[in-house]
Amino acid sequence: PEPFFDGETAIDKGDHWATGNVYYWPTAAESTLRFWAMAGIDAPGVSITRGNSSPEAMTINYAVPQRANDQADLMLATTSHTNTPGQRVPLRFSHLCAAVRFVFGDEMQPGTIKSIILSGIYSEGQYTTTWNNLSGNETFTIPIEKTTDENVASGTEMTPDYNTLMMIPQQLGENARLKVVFQDKVTGAE
Repeated sequence: PEPFFDGETAIDKGDHWATGNVYYWPTAAESTLRFWAMAGIDAPGVSITRGNSSPEAMTINYAVPQRANDQADLMLATTSHTNTPGQRVPLRFSHLCAAVRFVFGDEMQPGTIKSIILSGIYSEGQYTTTWNNLSGNETFTIPIEKTTDENVASGTEMTPDYNTLMMIPQQLGENARLKVVFQDKVTGAE
């Protein structure tokens, strides 16, 4: 079957979101529709491959950009077959990526955290109903320049919101590494 409508952008109407065009439910009593909506579809590294009109036949291809502020918070909502003419269709969005943040621990010594480097991380994948076909072996660097001392409270965020990594959820392999570049205030050594 052909899509009833496709490729529409939803607009915030205050108490709900709606497409720019008005669509009327098909008149046949047995007419059911399924809805598939995504936030972040126009973000760098995102493309959609459409199979047939079933949401399960659509594949979200994602190549994670290097810079954290270019990475999308991909969100997806799908419905089952529904026949509710004249009613709004509720869409419950789920996050598709893992938000990776870094916080300070206990008893930080005086100095400066210069950067955080994640390496050996899968950076490309495809999402249908789960992530699959993971590939890439990327290194992601977050420049920080964050001063620390013994007064920094445990749990304080190291990075601002725009430096949250939005990564493909994955089981880290044996080549995955986390490196924190720290310059000691007393000795000056990194």
